[in-house]
Amino acid sequence: EHVWTAPANAAAITRQFGEVLAELDSANGERYRANAEKYAEEIDTLDGEFHAFFDSLPDRTIVFGDRFPLRYFAEEFDLRYYAAFPGCSTQTEPSAATVAFLTDKVREEGISTVWYIEFSNHLVADAIAEAAGAGTAMFHTCHNVSPEELARGETYVTLMRGNLERLRAHLNER
Repeated sequence: EHVWTAPANAAAITRQFGEVLAELDSANGERYRANAEKYAEEIDTLDGEFHAFFDSLPDRTIVFGDRFPLRYFAEEFDLRYYAAFPGCSTQTEPSAATVAFLTDKVREEGISTVWYIEFSNHLVADAIAEAAGAGTAMFHTCHNVSPEELARGETYVTLMRGNLERLRAHLNER
């Protein structure tokens, strides 16, 4: 799920879209390929920035007080993560034991931020953060965009760059 959260995957998907569009509309094929390649290169650059950032961190532990659709992101950047929910299912709620475990983890490891995803009510993240004396921040999964984000012209690259800036701000607080 959410394979695009790893920028390397998003770049590969972008390139593949360019190829498929070129096959469907051969008269404009080179334009599709060129545009896809240009955007994929932007994503590749962003991927390099994420790698450089995470490579600079002595501790790559994150806590999500929310659903966790970031398996591919976490694997790409070798993150150790703890989450209130095992995936994206909206059919579950975390147990009291899970919330207590995450609260203890945040306290014990001096984690400054509990993360949540876009369009979340972030009640679980807020509860963990409040109990542990931490803050919260949003990680955009690029799965959904709000009408305001759409009107601003947000893209995968701009949303992920926002994630990188929030990660820089919050993970460097330890």
